Amino acid sequence: MILEYKLLAGFGVFTLLALIGTGLLMTTQTQTITTPDQVVLSGTLLPLNPSRAMAGAPCHKMGGGWMGDCQVREVSLEAWRYDWSEPTITVKSGELIRIQATSRDVTHGIAIPAAQFNLVIEPGKTSVGEFTAPAPGTYDYGCSVLCGPGHHGHAGKLVVI
Repeated sequence: MILEYKLLAGFGVFTLLALIGTGLLMTTQTQTITTPDQVVLSGTLLPLNPSRAMAGAPCHKMGGGWMGDCQVREVSLEAWRYDWSEPTITVKSGELIRIQATSRDVTHGIAIPAAQFNLVIEPGKTSVGEFTAPAPGTYDYGCSVLCGPGHHGHAGKLVVI
């Protein structure tokens, strides 16, 4: 079963400044939801440290960290002018997502406004950031650091089922 609907996205001030020139500002996004048996998820699902505080409790964010029995979906991403190794990232709603990103050439960034996520990716380094996957739908993501004349087209999709 496939459901389609439209959502007008609004961004916070800090994200708005990071997205100027990316073509992601105030766009109408078509969202498609499919049943989980039809989708291959991106990355690898890993358990977080089971000896952490509150082991046995449901996974939840508390005091800037994650508590309870959590799993993280780790997605490796490489950026270059003007593309991504994963132009479509597919995850489940509510999952903790860890992006491990590298750059082939110049400094890039990945901004996912729907998840209030922004990560700067410097060449020669691995940048790591985490966010919780938003409600089911298809969301735009893009480069948040001006990386050259093709920067406005440096975009991808986050598919959340």
